[in-house]
Amino acid sequence: MSQAMEESKQEVNSDATTSSRGTDTASAPPDSLKLHRKINRYAAIFTPFMLVGAVGYATWVVVALLSGITILAIYSILFLAMVLCYARLIWTMFFDNGYVPLEPTNNHVGQYLNRSAIVHGSEKSPEGLDFFTSRPMFECDIDGLPRWCNTCKIWKPDRSHHCSQVGRCVYKMDHFCPWAGGVVCETSFKFFIQFCCYAALYCLFVLIVTAYSFTQLEDRNSFYGRNTAATIGIATVFGLFSGCLGGQSLQFASKNTTTVDNLGHANKIYSFAVRCSVDAAETDVHTTRITYPLDWKLRGNEAPPNAQTFRVWQTPVGYNPYDLGVGLENLKTTMGYSVLDWLLPIRHSPSTAFLKVKDGGEAGAQAMYKTRNAVEAIKPPTTV
Repeated sequence: MSQAMEESKQEVNSDATTSSRGTDTASAPPDSLKLHRKINRYAAIFTPFMLVGAVGYATWVVVALLSGITILAIYSILFLAMVLCYARLIWTMFFDNGYVPLEPTNNHVGQYLNRSAIVHGSEKSPEGLDFFTSRPMFECDIDGLPRWCNTCKIWKPDRSHHCSQVGRCVYKMDHFCPWAGGVVCETSFKFFIQFCCYAALYCLFVLIVTAYSFTQLEDRNSFYGRNTAATIGIATVFGLFSGCLGGQSLQFASKNTTTVDNLGHANKIYSFAVRCSVDAAETDVHTTRITYPLDWKLRGNEAPPNAQTFRVWQTPVGYNPYDLGVGLENLKTTMGYSVLDWLLPIRHSPSTAFLKVKDGGEAGAQAMYKTRNAVEAIKPPTTV
């Protein structure tokens, strides 16, 4: 668990240096980051073999030494559930990894992004703004432009963060997991929770069965006794580890937050661009406002028919706008709306709906994520 927290702290630092307001420059990864990447790469290769060995050994002890119909039936169910969730997690990390698509046309953008010139229409904006302006609201910087990643050279969608381990921006990133060899994020968070919970239940069951059998042995130094004692130790270590990770992840899901978002949340302020009418924006002198497309002032004195005006609002310090107010409702956005969704690693989280939208449509015209009293709870920043 401490490893995951340390990785997440690195991502927050990396995220801060690759977004900001375009004043920071992207640089080559430092030696410490290269070392972490190397360690995680080897851990991702070694860990599956270690897990297979531990589970295989526990299976041999339970099946061969402690045979019993009821025990074998329960063991088989928990074993199968854990393996299926782990397989689903690995498959998702490699084939549906949740990386934010790159914009090849933005490769010409330098390390410095002149946000002020872009806002005033005197400099061409990098591609990708249509993804945001088609929605009623989106996360932005104080100037009304979406957050920018200098490394990936893309406008960053809501709740996305740059992962220094893979060198890409990721949707709703939680942490980089060397145990699974990939990034736990929007597409895999549900399966990660399911795997950790089933792994904890599996270890707990093995621990109970082997501990009880160990107390019944007459000779605890025998071949059977030594293997049973070893299994107790393995089940305890892996059970505590997976249980803590699963419990922490469920806690975050119940608040609709992530490991990355939770770091420094007490001092965090979110900025949102909220769509309004042009007339309303012009009469509101107390908020920052921005009209897209950004170069309309250079082409005439009147906004074009397709103009979209947004007011910039900010949350109070430490306020999480994505917390729907009820723990169960937050959990549903990650785990699903039915019992089967919670138990089986088949469907993605309902919050991934925006990823299925390719070319606009009704879902493409909605905010990426649900928010609780989004406009009522946020206040306008002071206009300079």
